[in-house]
Amino acid sequence: MKLLDLNLLLYALDESSPLHHDARPWLERTLSGPSTVVLSWNVLVGFVRLSTRAAIFASPLPVDEAHDIVQGWLEQPAVTVLHGSLTDVVRRARLDQVQKEPPMSTEIVNVHEAKSSLSRLLRVVEDGGTDVVIARHGRPVARLVPYGPAPRRLGVLAGELVVPDDFDAPLPDDLLASFEGAAG
Repeated sequence: MKLLDLNLLLYALDESSPLHHDARPWLERTLSGPSTVVLSWNVLVGFVRLSTRAAIFASPLPVDEAHDIVQGWLEQPAVTVLHGSLTDVVRRARLDQVQKEPPMSTEIVNVHEAKSSLSRLLRVVEDGGTDVVIARHGRPVARLVPYGPAPRRLGVLAGELVVPDDFDAPLPDDLLASFEGAAG
């Protein structure tokens, strides 16, 4: 299972991002791959809100196009939507105990799979972008992470992103209804 991050979705969209050339093919492979991909409503709403803002992107998407992109993701067979809060999932998976920057995704494997594919899992962790959580009976018990502390680079995007004053304003009723599954 892979829980996707809003930043990853924006990097995949934004051709001017230095991470675009890695993020877009990774996202396309992941969405069409065999693993379950989890998207939260918070991430999806955040994608629509940020990708349509002229204050953030030089060429923002029209709201309808952003909505179509989200709809396309949701139509992928491997994609499921997280119900409940992301905070609850983070607590259950004990992801809040990790002392490094969050990965682009998290792969959760059972103990048997971890034992039988340890070399592959080590390569996944070494290549970066994915953490591996090992679970017993569906309960996370261990995390496979790269050796050594991950350096934090504070201020990397200072001055490049602007959060508009109305960022947390309520969504328009028609857009909110489409996210809640109501007919538009």
